[in-house]
Amino acid sequence: MIYGIFSDVHSNLHALEVVLNYFRKAGVKRYVFCGDIIGYGPKPNECIERISQLKNCCSVMGNHDATALGIADLSKFTGYAAYVIEHTKKILTAKSKYFLINLKQIETREKFTVVHGSCKDPLVEYLNTGEQFLDNLHFFKTQICFTGHTHIPLTFTRKGVQFPEVKLLTNNESIYIEKKSRYVLNPGSVGQPRDGNPCASCAIYDSAKNNFEIIRLDYPFQLTQKEMQKLKFPKFLIQRLEKGL
Repeated sequence: MIYGIFSDVHSNLHALEVVLNYFRKAGVKRYVFCGDIIGYGPKPNECIERISQLKNCCSVMGNHDATALGIADLSKFTGYAAYVIEHTKKILTAKSKYFLINLKQIETREKFTVVHGSCKDPLVEYLNTGEQFLDNLHFFKTQICFTGHTHIPLTFTRKGVQFPEVKLLTNNESIYIEKKSRYVLNPGSVGQPRDGNPCASCAIYDSAKNNFEIIRLDYPFQLTQKEMQKLKFPKFLIQRLEKGL
């Protein structure tokens, strides 16, 4: 089975459409979304609609999704992020809110677990280190856990009792999923990459070939920037899209 793995769209419709189009051409049959449809960007309702229409999509709630619904604490956000969340709250439709409120914080399937931050702390923890990975192994039972939140395409691997390997993956770089190892796999961010590469980031997971591959895709970020400018979003949020920071 070929899965399209993606996360952190952040209301960036142009990036999302490029990723979903790539998935269709790649023969994706099932989707895994690791949270944060909204926040930062200008098109929350449109992005929610696109993802809600996907068939066979396992989706979880992100911290921006939760904050827009009043489930998480807005005071923990930076001023820039809080500004856009307040804007988003005003324009979210009832249909969009209904979709978001019904997302779980953790989803478990036969072969994998899905969460936004970490299984230990789904909406808060940024999983960045081998020590954190080891600490989280007790909180999920599957071989693989797909996460987002950091906006960086990272993989965590533990073979036997060895200390985990943490690896940053670049475009078209992949790892082989070994049967006796355990993994946390992060596809990076569709709409808000932060690894110095402005291209939308996503991944293809081929469960038959046991392969997880990072894909980077050019998208017209200038169009997203123009939409943000019309809404008078902070310049920092607009400019960071072209730098991937």
